[in-house]
Amino acid sequence: SECHRKDIWHLVWGSPLLLVLCFYLYGELRSRCAVSALRVVTGCSVLLCLFNLLTISAADKPVAFRRGHGYGFQTDKALEFLEQNTSPGEEIFVYPYHPMYYFLAALKNPTRFSILMYGINTDAQIREAVQTLEDRQVRYVLWDTVAEGDQLKQWFPKYVQPPVKNLIMEPYLLTHFEVVGLRSGFRVLRRKDVRKAPVK
Repeated sequence: SECHRKDIWHLVWGSPLLLVLCFYLYGELRSRCAVSALRVVTGCSVLLCLFNLLTISAADKPVAFRRGHGYGFQTDKALEFLEQNTSPGEEIFVYPYHPMYYFLAALKNPTRFSILMYGINTDAQIREAVQTLEDRQVRYVLWDTVAEGDQLKQWFPKYVQPPVKNLIMEPYLLTHFEVVGLRSGFRVLRRKDVRKAPVK
């Protein structure tokens, strides 16, 4: 299930499925070969647990957000911005990726798409999302600068960015929103016709 994205995180996240399969096969085979395979699987499981434990223990910075408290590797300035400049339940849009911000900041996605990417979503779906943003007059957009354009190939190796003339979301964002800051790799956009209190 994770072969399309061969980075370590997706292999780690997908590996528990393989462990279940290995234990099932062990029960079916019950041979000397199966016992050896079980030892290998058990050893790999222990290494996986240690890897995850070391990774989690490195996240030592306390983080408070609307949904609770946790720990991170660094302060998330984009999340701080949302908490200081929006109200719980407000609609914002995160493009093209990172739907976790809706949950962490207790905000709503005005569209029906948790991610919006060319080649994964159809042009009609992207146009629908643009129309929804316009109809609902969404005030803020977080536009990811790390996972955009050709940089998406780091996570989706077969991703193909369409030519500029075929882009749909980007021209809309550039004409209807203004950049009010750069926070944790996100361009923070505010709708041009909204003039409320200065952003913090």
